Amino acid sequence: MRQSEEAVAALAAAGLDNVRLKGTGRGRAEAIQVMTMHRAEGLEFPCVAVQGASAEMMPLAGALTPARADAARHRQDQMRERSLFFIAWT
Repeated sequence: MRQSEEAVAALAAAGLDNVRLKGTGRGRAEAIQVMTMHRAEGLEFPCVAVQGASAEMMPLAGALTPARADAARHRQDQMRERSLFFIAWT
C-alpha cells in the first residue's frame, strides 16, 4: 500500500475527515489534506505532518535522472529533492 493510502486509511479509521489530493485541485478546507511533498510544493499550511521520511524513501527514485545517463543532472535532481524535503519540514 502506498504511503498516502496508508495515511488516508489511518485518518479515516480515527474518524478524521480527510481527502487525498492529486493533480492541481485543492481539498476541502475543513478536511485533512493528504498529498506528496511534490504535490504540496508552493502551498502553505498552518500544520504539516511528514510521513515515511527515511533514507530508503528519500530522495524519490523516480525523480532522479540516473547517474549513468547524466551525472550532472543526477546531482541537480538530488539537490532539488533535498531542498523539497527541507521545505516540507520547515
